[in-house]
Amino acid sequence: MIITSVWLTKLILAHLITDFILQPVGWVNDRTEKHFGSFKLYLHGCITALLAWIMIGWQYWAVALVILISHILIDGWKSYQKNNVAYFLFDQFFHLLIIALCWYFTFIKWVDVQLVWQQINSIPSTNPIIIS
Repeated sequence: MIITSVWLTKLILAHLITDFILQPVGWVNDRTEKHFGSFKLYLHGCITALLAWIMIGWQYWAVALVILISHILIDGWKSYQKNNVAYFLFDQFFHLLIIALCWYFTFIKWVDVQLVWQQINSIPSTNPIIIS
């Protein structure tokens, strides 16, 4: 569990570094002006995916590819929206959702989810509902 938590933390950290430290304001302005025609949009997506790939390990190339495509799509979508807090929060929510889904589908096995669900449902209720 610790390894998966560290992996998830690294992906979140890669996102924060590339979105808030390595992305110059000029790139954001270029993307806002040119939308999907902005070279800086694709450069930012590549840097984000590359840093994520370096941080989580080369064997997770498919996750880096998902990060690359989703980051470009999310930021491209955001470039058409008004520049306000609500769209900023939507943008960050979607990025974090993609990261969480990558973690989930990389480490969580459906059999384990079913097993936990069965265990939860097999616990006897301490407060039975009595219908008279």
